[in-house]
Amino acid sequence: MRTYVAVALLAAFACRTGGAPSAPPPPPPPPGAPAPEAVSFDASVKPMLARTCTPCHVPGGRMYEQMPFDRAETILSHKEGIVRRMKNPDDRRRLERWLASQEKI
Repeated sequence: MRTYVAVALLAAFACRTGGAPSAPPPPPPPPGAPAPEAVSFDASVKPMLARTCTPCHVPGGRMYEQMPFDRAETILSHKEGIVRRMKNPDDRRRLERWLASQEKI
């Protein structure tokens, strides 16, 4: 009987894939913690870009015709360059959160 148990245990152990165990899911936020703010283009990103990219990429600006920053599709098509130019860390995070939300759609 012990032989069967030992063989069964060895077989079960040998069948493991040997890969690294998967990381546990991140813990839930603590109760009462603020939820991450929702980021919409019109309410969060567009005003931020108007503030930081004026006078060039807003209506009437010298770069507006080639790259209008009041259009979401422009930002999505030039995201790496725009993120790279965002100097304020909070603005950069807000833009990155919006861009990430667009990839899920």
